[in-house]
Amino acid sequence: EKIKKQIPIALWQSGTSIMFYKAQVQIELEKLLRQVQDKAARKIGSVARMFIARRRFMKMLNAYRELQAAVRNPTCSLEHIEGCLQKCRDYGVIPRLLKEAEKSIAALDAAREA
Repeated sequence: EKIKKQIPIALWQSGTSIMFYKAQVQIELEKLLRQVQDKAARKIGSVARMFIARRRFMKMLNAYRELQAAVRNPTCSLEHIEGCLQKCRDYGVIPRLLKEAEKSIAALDAAREA
C-alpha cells in the first residue's frame, strides 16, 4: 500500500495475477528498495556497534571489580593484585580509577611490610 501511494496511478495497473507498469516505475521501485536496504543496513550496524561497546564495557567493569575485590581481600597475594591491575590497564579502565587502586595497593604493601 505504501508503494502504491508513492507511485502515480497512471504509471501502473494491476491485473488479476500480474502487475503491469511502465519503465519509469522500475526506477522508482529500485530507488525505494535501496532506501529500505540502506535503512536496514544502518540499523544492523548500529546494533552491532552497541553490542561490541557493551561487551567491551562489561570486560572493563568486571576487571575493575576483580581488582577492587583483590585489594579489599587481606589474604590476597600482591602478585594476584598486580595481575588484576595489569588486566585493568589492558582493558582500558579509566586512569583515575587505576591511580586510586595503585594508591590502595601501595598502602596495602606498606601495611604488610610493617
